[in-house]
Amino acid sequence: MYDERKIKLLILRNSSLKKELAICKEMFQEAKREFDVIYKEKFFPELAASKEEQQKDISTKEDNNQQQGNKEKSKTFYDNQITKVEKEKKDPILKKLFKNLASETHPDKLEQKPEFEREEKHKIFKESLSALESDDIITMLEMAMKLGIELPKLTKQHFVDIDRKIKSMQKEISAMTRTYLWCWFTSEDEETKERLSNELL
Repeated sequence: MYDERKIKLLILRNSSLKKELAICKEMFQEAKREFDVIYKEKFFPELAASKEEQQKDISTKEDNNQQQGNKEKSKTFYDNQITKVEKEKKDPILKKLFKNLASETHPDKLEQKPEFEREEKHKIFKESLSALESDDIITMLEMAMKLGIELPKLTKQHFVDIDRKIKSMQKEISAMTRTYLWCWFTSEDEETKERLSNELL
């Protein structure tokens, strides 16, 4: 029996896991950077001394790349991407869902809208296009739910694919949070942190 509530629960679970995974990745990278400094200070003090200057150069490059990436892409670029993807063999439910989303979020539809609405819908449009390109139906469903678009009936294979994606994110989160490095970085107890640091070194 079809139950839209089941799809909505999967959307919420997927959305929550995506946010959790993004934060975990950010924290894990920070943990690696911090421990790398400790490691170099202990075993390669001469490298640690030049670390600050290297970090400044990296930060400058990252800022420049971010500014370049933040430039508004043209409508022609998006139209070309849509045409390219639509020529590929895609799930018809995914394609129909994207068309419904694009009818409300394509840059051509937003010219007369307030700035805050343009920005929000432009973000949804980009995420939807990316989801179409990668056959990510759960993200497409999430975007549709945000806009109040009717959710389609899914096939058994859709549910299998969504479940596989959710389990993959859970596995990735578990793999990070079970490491010594994670326990060291997140520990609030200084003695435990010191012990783990010694074990890692």
